[in-house]
Amino acid sequence: MSSQYHRRSSTSHDRRLAARITKEFTAALPEIVAQLQNVNSNGSATSATPNNYHYKNFKSAKPPSYLREENATKLLRWFEQMENKFIHCECPEDKRTRFASSVFGERALTWWNSYKALHGVEEVLDMSWEELKDAIKREFCPEHELQRLEMEFWELKQIGGDNSTYSNCFKELSLLVPHLVTPLARGIRKYIP
Repeated sequence: MSSQYHRRSSTSHDRRLAARITKEFTAALPEIVAQLQNVNSNGSATSATPNNYHYKNFKSAKPPSYLREENATKLLRWFEQMENKFIHCECPEDKRTRFASSVFGERALTWWNSYKALHGVEEVLDMSWEELKDAIKREFCPEHELQRLEMEFWELKQIGGDNSTYSNCFKELSLLVPHLVTPLARGIRKYIP
């Protein structure tokens, strides 16, 4: 009798855990999708106008420099920090590449100067923030690093009941290897094993 009760209790616990994971994922999913599409959290464009926005506005937000971090996760964190700075200081879309490139240093600055020489200064400075991020990823996230991240993503499992750690890691890896979570149904299947 107690064995039968234990199975029912375990099954009930599994259902509650699955429901909780589904609820947390459903709550986190819009944010993941929004970040993948690079939409502000409120879905609107920044409110500053390009004519009223100057470099000193951007610098006052104390943007982090980018030197050439040694792994893709640190690069992702730099992207996130920059996007938060853009939102905080209301940096208009058309100035993001110009201002973000001003914080390059060391290896990143050398790469940027070569990139400008190869593609033309004005053309490069007119790139969107998304185009700049793609160019940086191509340079500083080599194929073997992306393959390592894909393997890490496929091996990602929730251990115990630590949903927040699993969700944060899932979100980070989703941003680095978005092709593994699109379309949305594929992302949901991966998140809920």
